[in-house]
Amino acid sequence: MNALTLSLGLLFAHILNRPLVLRSLWRTLFLLPWVVPSYVVGLLWGFTWLKNGIINTLLWTYSTCCPRNSTGSSAP
Repeated sequence: MNALTLSLGLLFAHILNRPLVLRSLWRTLFLLPWVVPSYVVGLLWGFTWLKNGIINTLLWTYSTCCPRNSTGSSAP
C-alpha cells in the first residue's frame, strides 16, 4: 500500500465521518461500487446451479453414468 492510497483512504474516512447533509446517501454512494459486484457474482453462481442451469445441463448432457430417458428423468 503506498502513501497516496493510505492518505486518500484516511481523507475519505474523515470526510464521511463528519456531520454532512445527506451523510447516509454519500456513504451509500461510496460503498455501492464495492457491494454490487459481489451481489451480482452471487446471483450468477446461483443461476448456474439451478435445475436447468448451465452446470447441471452440461453434467447431464455429457455424463455417461446415468443418462436421462425421453421424459427427462434418470434411467432406472
